[in-house]
Amino acid sequence: MEDFALASYFTELCKTAFTGEQGENEAFRLCLVALISLLKETFPPRHIKAVFELRFLSIIGFEPLYGSCFACGKELIDVSCGGETEDGAAFFNTEEVGAVCRSCSALLPSKRALIPASRALLKAIAYSATAPVDKVFSFKTDSETEKLLAQIAETVVLEHIEIRPKSLKVYKDLTVIQ
Repeated sequence: MEDFALASYFTELCKTAFTGEQGENEAFRLCLVALISLLKETFPPRHIKAVFELRFLSIIGFEPLYGSCFACGKELIDVSCGGETEDGAAFFNTEEVGAVCRSCSALLPSKRALIPASRALLKAIAYSATAPVDKVFSFKTDSETEKLLAQIAETVVLEHIEIRPKSLKVYKDLTVIQ
C-alpha cells in the first residue's frame, strides 16, 4: 500500500507540474524509473522518494546548489575528486535550495531553513540532481544521510511547488501506521 501511495505521489507531481512544455520527457522517464525501482524493491521507498523529489526539482528549474556556498561562492565540495570539505563546514538552506558555508549561515536572518550538511549529504544531493535518470537511484548512504536527504527533498518540494499533493498525505499517513 505504501508503494502505491508513493507511485500516486510521483504521478501527481508529474501531472500537476507540467503543461506540455519542455522537460516532460525527462520527468516522465524519471517517474517510470522510480516506479520500476519501487516494483523491484531495489532501494527503500524513502530513498526512492527523496531522490525522485530532488531530481524532479532539478528538472523543473529548482536544481539545488550543492558544490559552493550560494551566498559567497566558497567551494564546499568538489564532487569530482571525492569531496574536500570537512564535515560540519556547511548547511543546506531549503528556502534558497542550496548549500551555505558556516560563515555565511551565521549572517542569514532566519536559521529555520538550515539543515547541517555533511560531505556525504552534499554528494547525495549532487548525484540525485545530476546523474543519468536510469541510474539516479543507484547509490547508497548511511541512515542519517538518508534521513536528512529525505527531509531536505520533501521540504523543498513543499516550499517551492505550488500544490499540496493529496497523495503525499496518504503516503505519510501510511508510513506512520507501519
